[in-house]
Parts: sequence; C-alpha cells; structure tokens
Amino acid sequence: MNLVGKQFYVALLSSIVGAILTIFILNAALQRISIDVLNYFLASEKTSGEIVVVGIDDSSFSALDESVGRWPWPRWIHGDLVDILDQYGASQIIFDVIFSETSEEEMDLYFAEAIGRAQRVILASDLSEVQSDYISGIIESRPLPLFEEYGAEVGLAGVDMDSDRVIRYHPYYQDYPNTLSSLGSKIEIGEIIPQSRILRYAGPDHTFPYLSY
Repeated sequence: MNLVGKQFYVALLSSIVGAILTIFILNAALQRISIDVLNYFLASEKTSGEIVVVGIDDSSFSALDESVGRWPWPRWIHGDLVDILDQYGASQIIFDVIFSETSEEEMDLYFAEAIGRAQRVILASDLSEVQSDYISGIIESRPLPLFEEYGAEVGLAGVDMDSDRVIRYHPYYQDYPNTLSSLGSKIEIGEIIPQSRILRYAGPDHTFPYLSY
C-alpha cells in the first residue's frame, strides 16, 4: 500500500514554495512595514534643532547664477560658507558634494584654507564600478588631496535604498569604513550592528531647519 500519494507531494511543494516566498519576499516587505509603522507612531515630537540643511536649490541658483555663472560655482563661495558657519559655531560642516576635480588653483587654495581654519569639515566621496581592458573593480572618487592636506575628513555619500526608494538603514560598506553619516554622528563603524543600522526618523519631511545656499 502506497502511503505517500499525490497530495503529499503537492503539500510538500506548496510548503517549499511558501517558505521561499516568506524568506525572500514577504519577510522583507513585513520588515519594511514594521519599520515604517514604528517610525510613524514613535517619531520624536520635536527635533533637537542642532542640524541645519543648507540646500543648493533653485533659489540658490537664481540668486547666484547671474553673478558667478552656472554650476560648478567658484570655490570661494564654498570657502566663504565654511567661514560663515565656523563663525556661527557649527560643530561640524558636512558637504554632500564631491570636490574631486580641480578648478582655478587660487580658488582651490581659498577653499582649502577655509577648511584649515575651521578644522571640522567633512567632504563627500563616492564609489563607482569600472570595467575596461586595463582595470576593473570599484573605484572611490575622493576630494582633491589638497583639501585633505588642510584637514578635511572624507566619507562616502552613498545610502542603502530599499526597492521602494525609501532609506531605512544606516549605510555600511565593509571595505570603506567612513561614511558621511558615521563621521557626522561620530559613530565608530565597529559599533554598527544590523539592529542599530535601522534609522529612526525624527519627524515628517523637512523636519530639519532648512536654509538656501
């Protein structure tokens, strides 16, 4: 008597398919939902007020394009911004801009000297994949060495974005320990464990104080 019939194999196959869907699809979706729900119900009622986003936006371009031309702007503008923020007592000045190309030598030096005066400037870098006949792999685009010589720290500006284009996790790159967020929050990369990588949003969009450049 055959105790194992077609129903058994159908049930077994259904269980395997269900397990695969749960592990690779449903778990990820449920985790995203749980993070979003927690952020919605447990969002801070007020922010610290210690972070100001200085935006390079349409208003900035409208105000500066006539006098300095189109992007990229002369680096004396960034140098003056560093000096102003330094005078206002900013604890850290973080640029989400990659200054990897040279400009006028005098302007590069002007920006570098402002970085040197402040001594708490963090500049962005980025990763790109290179495939050619001579080289292949991941390349980090860093700011000009001059800026680092004057004291700028450098961190990756990349983020870990989920499939729905929402950022829920602190970025982590095993071979590149410094990111803008880790340097900005003074987190030691060794302290970052999977659970602590989940971001807790302080509030709705545009919660942080915001200024145009």
